[in-house]
Amino acid sequence: MNSFERAQRNYENPPDEPEAEYCEECGKELEVLDDFGEGGKYTKCINPYCPAKFDVNTTSRYMSQLIVELEDEREAFVNLVKFLNHKISVLESYINKEINNV
Repeated sequence: MNSFERAQRNYENPPDEPEAEYCEECGKELEVLDDFGEGGKYTKCINPYCPAKFDVNTTSRYMSQLIVELEDEREAFVNLVKFLNHKISVLESYINKEINNV
């Protein structure tokens, strides 16, 4: 069986792993504290700055919302830097090939 057939089989019949649950407030993965089976789960957000952990209409909650937004921005910038570094390495290799062919 080649890799394409294996990938297609996994796509059509995915493994029975449960999907991770994420916090609605901050988007971080929830830690399962107790699993009741079909009755539900007791979960807790692992983010210490999750806005749901603070009282509504308080400065702490407002600041935690800003932290979550800034974390999202930082992650986007990190991904952009990785993308640009990859593009630079591709261009450098292309330039080096052109220089060697001259």
